Amino acid sequence: MSNIEDIKSKRASIHSKYFFAAVLLVLGFGRTWGLLDEFLLGRFLLLSCIVLIAYLFFFPIKVSFRINLLDLAFVLYLLMAYSSLMWAHLPSAGYLTVQTVLLSFAYYMGFRLLFRQLSLGFVLNGLALLSAVTVCIAGFQLARLGWTTGINNDNIYVVTGMSAHKNLLASFLFILLGFNMFSAVAHPGKKWLYALIGIQILVIFLLRSRAALLAVFMGGFIVLLYQILTKEWNKKRFLRRYLPIAGVSILLALVLFFGL
Repeated sequence: MSNIEDIKSKRASIHSKYFFAAVLLVLGFGRTWGLLDEFLLGRFLLLSCIVLIAYLFFFPIKVSFRINLLDLAFVLYLLMAYSSLMWAHLPSAGYLTVQTVLLSFAYYMGFRLLFRQLSLGFVLNGLALLSAVTVCIAGFQLARLGWTTGINNDNIYVVTGMSAHKNLLASFLFILLGFNMFSAVAHPGKKWLYALIGIQILVIFLLRSRAALLAVFMGGFIVLLYQILTKEWNKKRFLRRYLPIAGVSILLALVLFFGL
């Protein structure tokens, strides 16, 4: 590689990090006062501008690109989302949702092209930092609510973090939870990640969002099944360790799901 190409590659890497950091800030804390939806509309608009600028920066970079099954699945999902407008009772109400799917596809393709410029550690550390800040905001709101009126009944709806609604906050924490769990497995030495994961799960439980709780238990079941299938079968280990955990988790999930 020539010196000029090396300089271009370093600049691309730096720009990629700035781009990713900006995305994290917008996803976590973007808000536009005065709009009907103060959170999502402004975030989507700014995200669209960031994506456009990013493509202008990085499209000249020559990268090898091969279509995989995930690409095809995303395209199929995008086509289904757009085709659903044909039988929608109010198509205008579905345009925003469909456009968010298109925006997510643009981000997916952008990061597919740019991921070589980003180190995995940088991405995971950035997401962990975003998780910590989000948990701190939610924890502060939960503590203040518990100290004043309590978190029972509909009082919990006051806790929104920077996501406009408690269910959106719980869903956002669950998405970040997956990345943090991957980071904890990839870097076992980071003990603080386990504490962060535990706090995230606790906040999701306190928010009492059915969709997020179901996602947590389904994710836990998949991880448990993966552990059983990838390790050598041991009946005693299954009966003593995995079966009680699975039974208690299923029972707790049913109680929480139908009791909320």
